[in-house]
Amino acid sequence: MSPCFTPPCNSRTHSNIRVDSSSTSGATVDANLVNLTQSGVMYVWGSGSYSSLALFQAATGQEPHGLQDDPRWVAAGANFHLTSSSPAIDSADSGASGETSRRTARGQPPPTPRAWRTLSMAAASV
Repeated sequence: MSPCFTPPCNSRTHSNIRVDSSSTSGATVDANLVNLTQSGVMYVWGSGSYSSLALFQAATGQEPHGLQDDPRWVAAGANFHLTSSSPAIDSADSGASGETSRRTARGQPPPTPRAWRTLSMAAASV
């Protein structure tokens, strides 16, 4: 049996971050950098859809440390390295599971907890 990648068996939606209605209970979303290159849905949380970080925060109380901004890729769609002016640089959560470096990409000590941000690769919604 082959997997199904198109409707009706796959009801994918377009958004930066999606948490299905069967997964919202107990789930936490925070400290993501999100961006849309065209108007649309930024977050899907259960049965709700939100076009901006501010709307999502107001409706759910989630993502209190989130940031909505252009991640400033070198060339979106082709080169996902960050430019030196990216808001994602030096803003990751160094305490996140899987983090092995005690220094940032610029060789600096990790930022203070108030400055932490996690870059969501989904921010490259093109």
